[in-house]
Amino acid sequence: MSETRTTDPFDSYMAARLGKPVAQVTAALNADDDDESCPRCGTVNWGRTPDGALECVTCGYTEPEPEFAEADGHEIAAQIGMGNILAISGGRINVRRTGITLPCGCGYSVTIDLAGNDTYTVRRVLTRAGKAWVKGEMTGVYCDQVGEVAYRAGMFRDEWVAGSAS
Repeated sequence: MSETRTTDPFDSYMAARLGKPVAQVTAALNADDDDESCPRCGTVNWGRTPDGALECVTCGYTEPEPEFAEADGHEIAAQIGMGNILAISGGRINVRRTGITLPCGCGYSVTIDLAGNDTYTVRRVLTRAGKAWVKGEMTGVYCDQVGEVAYRAGMFRDEWVAGSAS
């Protein structure tokens, strides 16, 4: 296995669509699987950095920093509020490793993910025939703003102004 993959297909797809590095690598970079080859150079020569990260001794490849942190979906749902969730998705919530997805209808959904700096990234996503397009994204959303921002993202006929919330 010489490529880097995630354990979550949606995360892998979204990272590829956004041109960002994959958030979580497979067990190929796990300390117990030191027989797997490096995704960059192909050698099987793993070591540890001083901070404990797995590193290829030959080329210096290290596991990429995750774009999103692991999150408690129930806590995110509580911060959004049940009224907003009912308005956005009719109460449907799909919990993922890094956040939640609220399916809106007509192919749209709202994803809320916990960023590494303890803010949220809210995206409006359109899915058609298995392909997903990010139609709007707002980063830097604080927990007291996430309900309002998610509600606006869920109103797909609204011209939602995406960007940074700060």
